[in-house]
Amino acid sequence: MEHASERPEVAPNAVTTAILSLSEQPGRGKAALAKEIVDNLHRNGWLYLTNHGISDELITEAFSTAKAFFELPTDVKCQYARPRGVEDDTGYIPVNYERLAKLDNEAPPPATEVRESYNYFPYAEQKFPKKELPDFAPAMAALFKAAYNLSLELLELIIVGLELPLDQAEVLRTAHSLVGTEKSNTKMRLLWYPPAKSDAAASRLGTHSDYGTITVLFQDQTGGLEAQNRDGRWTTVKPLSATGKGGAVLIQLGDMFQHWTSGRLHSSKHRVQLTNPAQAGATRQSIAFFLHPNDDQLISQLDGQKSDRDITMGDFLKNRFSISYGSD
Repeated sequence: MEHASERPEVAPNAVTTAILSLSEQPGRGKAALAKEIVDNLHRNGWLYLTNHGISDELITEAFSTAKAFFELPTDVKCQYARPRGVEDDTGYIPVNYERLAKLDNEAPPPATEVRESYNYFPYAEQKFPKKELPDFAPAMAALFKAAYNLSLELLELIIVGLELPLDQAEVLRTAHSLVGTEKSNTKMRLLWYPPAKSDAAASRLGTHSDYGTITVLFQDQTGGLEAQNRDGRWTTVKPLSATGKGGAVLIQLGDMFQHWTSGRLHSSKHRVQLTNPAQAGATRQSIAFFLHPNDDQLISQLDGQKSDRDITMGDFLKNRFSISYGSD
């Protein structure tokens, strides 16, 4: 349902980005909202949610704390670095250390991905910059918890919208029981895109799809995100601030959810290019919460179809990491 104050973006190629409110609307019950969500995640694989229940204060504090971290000297940030390899995904990731475009088999990867990031896990205290930023852990823990609760609320709505039988619904619910432990890769990623020259041979975020179940993206208004719908059409996803009046979070789905639903829901490829000079010259900041199934969860199609693509979440991640963090 579209409301006058929540009119969707219409891109030049006619791909629309829905803006849905989680709050109750006259004449629209939970089942109707759930159907709208599923219809959009089937067609495109992304949508905006307003009235999501996460306070501006939590989001603003996390953004300002992340900004303070990325503005630390490089040698200090590297004390908290994510190591090469597939076993430890915690900590700071310098520019071009991770090249997500290498996951996309349809195009040669750009030479450089101009992006810094930090993978926050609640248990990885050895990677918290406690000395430099004492408020880092509390700020991240608060937003992590809020985003986790929102992702579970959204999962329940998707279950309703898909009209899943009780046994299939229970698989989705129990598959995320270990969030916050070392047996789950559910994480919150802080993203920092420093100013760069406009360059078609480079990018800020290489073409890829997310890995897990649900992604909740908080972003500023710099823009640049593009996404590909089920029909293969790319569109610019108009940036909506996560805070303020009409504050919205962008929801995307991951590969494992697409596989669970036998392709009924769509895990969209997305990217942030460096072809717009004004956007390239501005700092861009976002925070992404990735809800992942437990590492030992076997992801097989809920409808019982057999597939040679069935895999545990942990093994799938190791495959992805070996490519995106691997040496050329």
